[in-house]
Amino acid sequence: MTRLSSNTTLFLKIFLPTFWISFFTLVTLVVFFFTPDDVPLFQNWFFRSWYLFIYISFLLLFYFTFMRIQRVEFNGEVFLVSNYLKTYNCSIHDIEKLVLRNYFIFRTGNLVFHKKTKLGKKVKFILSKAMFREALNRYPQLLEIIDDQGNVIEDLKSRPDK
Repeated sequence: MTRLSSNTTLFLKIFLPTFWISFFTLVTLVVFFFTPDDVPLFQNWFFRSWYLFIYISFLLLFYFTFMRIQRVEFNGEVFLVSNYLKTYNCSIHDIEKLVLRNYFIFRTGNLVFHKKTKLGKKVKFILSKAMFREALNRYPQLLEIIDDQGNVIEDLKSRPDK
């Protein structure tokens, strides 16, 4: 079993949103319910409305980016996809393609299924370069479903030491 997703998945999916939501929810409660005269900034409706707008915007940002990434493992025939609460088995035959994208800081992968599953039509994950290189060497059938839109495989071949 080879893990394809990065170690930062746990941090970005669980720890960062949990700490951010906990801290800024507490600050939001203070801003809206703390009414002493020595903090006049909290009384200003303009400050409160902008703070609420920024708070909700970041909640949506976390939901649509970090909280949607999954942990993905592969053993040659089956993909194991986990959201850290449940783990789902997906046969390689259920996968339409594995889309790879290269961003400057990190690489992502999207498992696209033939039909909608419990996980949805797509599963997004952050790619670990070392683990993905190992999976390509160990399981060559993985190359059959890859749609490399970000030249990730060429990048892995050109810099084998990283």
